[in-house]
Amino acid sequence: PSAVALGNADDERVMAALMRCDAAQRVSYGSVAGAHYRILERTLRGPARAEVRLQRRTSTTGAVNTLVFETPLLGHVGALASAAAVAVVETLLGMSLDRELVSRGLSAVSSEGRLALSALGGDVLLLDDSYNANPASYRSALATAAELADEGGRRLVVVAGEMREL
Repeated sequence: PSAVALGNADDERVMAALMRCDAAQRVSYGSVAGAHYRILERTLRGPARAEVRLQRRTSTTGAVNTLVFETPLLGHVGALASAAAVAVVETLLGMSLDRELVSRGLSAVSSEGRLALSALGGDVLLLDDSYNANPASYRSALATAAELADEGGRRLVVVAGEMREL
């Protein structure tokens, strides 16, 4: 098989499935040591963007280097989604992307309904996490809200959706 499999290294069940699959290439991303695309650090750069420092280890040669880029995706889950995107594109293209290209590509991403931030006026921000709620997304939204409130000293309103699918 010439397939490529990609999985979140922070999730043990995903990694077990990744190791069982018969893909020719297995690529992981996450915050844990050993991930091919490892999130080393996240820093808020204003209320609506973050800087991510990502360590990359190629699955073919094992070479390691670091990529720093900006993303509009907030919180740890935003960093995970950004790392996954970089992993997919680099793996499919077979080449490393630079900061400029990754930052520009991610700047076009919309997160409507999923940790989307809006200014309501004054010092109030709205964090919209109303799409497809579940216990994990609630925890993520609240952790991101706390991070934003701590960083900016602003008041925050969080909107979370129903958990209809549970």
